[in-house]
Amino acid sequence: MAKRRDWTAARAKVEADNHGRCRVCRTAGVDAAHIIPRSINPTEANMGAEAVVGLCRHCHTKYDSHELDLLPYLTLDEQVHATRMAGSIERARQIITGARA
Repeated sequence: MAKRRDWTAARAKVEADNHGRCRVCRTAGVDAAHIIPRSINPTEANMGAEAVVGLCRHCHTKYDSHELDLLPYLTLDEQVHATRMAGSIERARQIITGARA
């Protein structure tokens, strides 16, 4: 049986961050969006609270579709964590901004 992940810390961060509002458009009601998509980095490091931000469904969909540059909305700590997960600052920037390789 697959191990269930504990999302308590990530959910708490998302709810506390911007009072449960979208990091980009400030809409209420947010999802925990992975800064580095799990399809790119499925490791345990990509599952913690520091690896997610609160985005509304609309902005989350745009980010996942590479139509939204999330970089201006990330804290320095989130950028550093993303760089570690991606392996280089260039690769993290490419993923976060939606730039095509």
